[in-house]
Amino acid sequence: MAERRGIAVAAGTASTTLPAAAHWSEAFDLLATMVAVVQPDGRCLFANAAFENVLGLSRRNVLRRDWFEWFVDPSLLRDTVAAVACNEFSTSRLDAQLKRPFVSPGEPLLVHVIVNQMEQSDVTLVELIEIEQQTRQDREERALDQVRATKELIRNLAHEIKNPLGGIRGAAQLLQMEVESKGLSEYAQVIIHEADRLQALVDRLLAPHRRPHVVGDVNIHEVCERVRALIVAEFPAGSGSNATTTHPSPTSAATASS
Repeated sequence: MAERRGIAVAAGTASTTLPAAAHWSEAFDLLATMVAVVQPDGRCLFANAAFENVLGLSRRNVLRRDWFEWFVDPSLLRDTVAAVACNEFSTSRLDAQLKRPFVSPGEPLLVHVIVNQMEQSDVTLVELIEIEQQTRQDREERALDQVRATKELIRNLAHEIKNPLGGIRGAAQLLQMEVESKGLSEYAQVIIHEADRLQALVDRLLAPHRRPHVVGDVNIHEVCERVRALIVAEFPAGSGSNATTTHPSPTSAATASS
């Protein structure tokens, strides 16, 4: 798409005096897409290097022939170039088949043609993009749009999760201060801890570039004790003894929130 805009600017800034072919060659030869400067009568004033490569001919040979003869059915293209040159349209688009008799296997190339008007001139600037290339560009643009939409959905979902988490954590803190039972206080602490863990996860979703996924040493017994506390909170009747045994503290690589 950036190439297309650049060509449009070049077309819009053409001078009233018809420039020589060398005026276009230096810039247009750098483009990956095919570009030609064409008059309505079929005279080709310039063809860039990409156009030469696709046809398998030198620029001199390309310019010698009627430009429309390089197309399978040039009638619509001829009418379009004439209409744009006569200022009926500033830009027009159509699909065409470009002949390639000197390139193996010689099958026509499907191209998307963009005809641009050159200011105060009877010539047109024609850009030809391979249909496959155009399809690939469209597919990439759709993929980028889908990625942006997914990111926006994740951000919205993270905000919807983050707001209730603050309320849950605050309520658990108030409950922990009010209750006198040690067991109930531990349950409140479990709620606070899990709310903090989910909060850290939501923060990573909201700002992944500011919160790198850091892996470090984690005490295995702390993890097991956390799991035990969750099980006791969910199944208090089958928890058995609440006594804990102290062991040496082996470590394992993990994130603190996981």
